[in-house]
Amino acid sequence: MTEQLTGVFRQSDQVVARQVVDQWLLIPLHGTAADLQKVYLLNDTSAAIWRLLAQPITFEQLVRALQAEYAAPEDTLRREAGEFVLDLVQRGFVTHEARDE
Repeated sequence: MTEQLTGVFRQSDQVVARQVVDQWLLIPLHGTAADLQKVYLLNDTSAAIWRLLAQPITFEQLVRALQAEYAAPEDTLRREAGEFVLDLVQRGFVTHEARDE
């Protein structure tokens, strides 16, 4: 998974985020009408990651920002944030620009 997390990540312009009361929803703007029914609900931590992805950010920068905000072990933050970011990329909610390291 580590090699997939190199480069820069950023929110896609093909998704819109809306806060409804205390929950965040991600709604795809592309695809068919059926795709528009695939709303993605964010918990507090995933909403924090989403906000961090508003500007281009590396995965390492993202992890450091999460460490400053949450009292969780680094390996847990890396694993869970990595899985979430890769899921967002797969869904087309986040863009990924690979870099040669």
